[in-house]
Amino acid sequence: MVKKLIQIRVSDATRRGVKARAAVLKLSVSDYLEQEIQEILERPTLSELRERLNRRRQVKVPIDTAQLMRKVQQEPKSGGADFGDDL
Repeated sequence: MVKKLIQIRVSDATRRGVKARAAVLKLSVSDYLEQEIQEILERPTLSELRERLNRRRQVKVPIDTAQLMRKVQQEPKSGGADFGDDL
């Protein structure tokens, strides 16, 4: 595989941050950025996500979410809400 050059201009702070992250991983800046770009390319874009969501079937949930949120907010902070059977 023949690699091609991509060149961008960044601030000094950005360059230092990228260089530091690459160093922690014991990678060159180029190798680190190539890995990051590959991860970005593996994720869907926002428009692709919207398209996928629009194709999905809507699900009707028999829960009043506003009521549920009020109940959760009114409960004392004890590490989690007990939703019980009254939903």
